[in-house]
Parts: sequence; C-alpha cells; structure tokens
Amino acid sequence: MTSCDELAILRTAVEAMPHGLLMLDASLCVKVFNQRFSTLYGLPSDTIEIGMAFGDVIATLDLAESHPGMTAEDAWADTLERLTGNQPWCQQHRLADGAIIDVSYSPVPSGGWITTHLDVTERAKADEKIAYLALNDELTGAANRSVFVQTLDELIASTQPFVIMSLDLDRFKQVNDTFGHAAGDELLKLVVMRLKRTIRSKDLLARMGGDEFAFLFPGLDNRERVDQIAQQMVQVIGQPFKLSAAMVEIGASVGIEFSNGAEAVDGEGLMRRADMALYRAKFQGRGTYCYAESPSAMIANFREQLLNIAD
Repeated sequence: MTSCDELAILRTAVEAMPHGLLMLDASLCVKVFNQRFSTLYGLPSDTIEIGMAFGDVIATLDLAESHPGMTAEDAWADTLERLTGNQPWCQQHRLADGAIIDVSYSPVPSGGWITTHLDVTERAKADEKIAYLALNDELTGAANRSVFVQTLDELIASTQPFVIMSLDLDRFKQVNDTFGHAAGDELLKLVVMRLKRTIRSKDLLARMGGDEFAFLFPGLDNRERVDQIAQQMVQVIGQPFKLSAAMVEIGASVGIEFSNGAEAVDGEGLMRRADMALYRAKFQGRGTYCYAESPSAMIANFREQLLNIAD
C-alpha cells in the first residue's frame, strides 16, 4: 500500500468520525481537521485552513459563556496556559445559538494537540430537565411537595418565625368536568402565575397535588400583613380566568398557621393544622381564609359543624 493510499484511508477515517476533530502541531497551528468540526460550529466549509493559527480558529467560533466572568483575551490566555501545561483537559463551549459542545484536549508526544468536539446539547437539556423536575412541579413550575417539606424542615431548624399557608381551589372540579382536563391544566398554570404575584421572591409556593397548594413565608410574624396576603390570594383567584375553552370563575380557600420559631414544632403537625384551618374556611362558605386554632378549639368547631350538618 502506498503512502498516498494510507493518507486517503486516514482522511476517510477522520471524516467518518462522529466527533469534530482539530489537530494542532507544536506551534499551535491547524494540522488536521474534519468537516464535522466546521459543521458543529456552524462555519462555512472554507473557514478553517491547514496552517491556521489556533487563536484565529477560536476567534471564528461564535462562543457564548464558555468562560463565565472572563473577557475573550482572558479566556485565550487561560487556554494558552493550559496548552503549555501539556496535560489532558476538557472544556465546554456554549454557542450563541444555545448549542453545547464538549471539547477534549489530548497532548501529542511529539508536540501538538488533538482536540475532539462533541455536541452534547440534547444530553445537557435532558439532564437539566431531570434536575428541574426534581425540584419543580412539571405542569405549573411551582415547587413540588418534596421541596416544600425540605424547606419547611430547614425553617424549623433555623428557629426563625414563619407562616405556613394551605390553599385549595373552589369549584375547580367543575371546570375539569365541564371543559376537560386540558382546560383544568391550563387553569392551574394561570392560577400559579397569579399566586406568584402575591408573594415575595424569598417565599415558597408549592403544588402539593391536584388543585392543592402550600406556601411558606420565612420571617413573617405580622398578622396584619398575613391578612393582606391571604385576602389578596382569595381576591386574585376569585377573578375570572380566560381559558382557551371559555371564561371560568373559581375561588380559593386558605388555611394559615404561625410558627414563632421559639417552640419545638413538628413539620407534619404544622401542615396538618394549616389544612384543618383550610377545611374550616371551606365549611364557612369558601372563598375565605381561616387561622389554625388550638387542638381543643378545632375539635369543638368540627363537632359543631358536624352537628349542624346532621340537623
């Protein structure tokens, strides 16, 4: 086999690689590259040339946030320092169009480098979605139950005062039954958008399941302010919602419990007391809010309500 045949085979192999390839000589100039490299970075086929300085190659790439907090000059200086270290290393390029490229640098014993470039955009998006779903409700974007419970435990451990609220939508089932689950899902998204406008950035809104939501308000111990928040929640949810299928009207009932941070409390107990206050709000006609009472008072109230129902 002649050297020309061997060279042709090498070129075919390089072009068949699923990775982008860029090989540098000892003076950091392009020695070998494949078309996949140019395609990954959205470059015209004639942009990269043999003998082109690596610094000029980097300048042609439309990179964004590959070196957070660094100027282009600082980023190039950092790359040069790594190349002179003659040790394998990896880097991630984030392109302006959102693509993410993993780059591996491997030194050549005789001098120079082999760099391989792999598009990991879809994998990165999948990883981000998994991480997102671990913390958030997929439908509404609110925090999920596990995040709520963890945050509640952290607040209890911090010994700071806080407020826990439990909120349930009124007449939500009617929307589902009349217009279908797609309309119900659309409504839940709009509900969360409205509820987020009633709380501070440091407060937590979580979807606990179905049409049930819960809130945590760190550092809040002012009853007048809590009244304002609860009233606003009831008010904004009581306003009509424009869905794709129709205009609908629902409501919200809210239960509230305080923790002063000074007493040892149980997270499940606090949630249960807020839920019981919520049920009392529903018994009182819905579209309102109630505060948790002492256990004896709650039992007495429920007994009275049950007797009224029996009558």
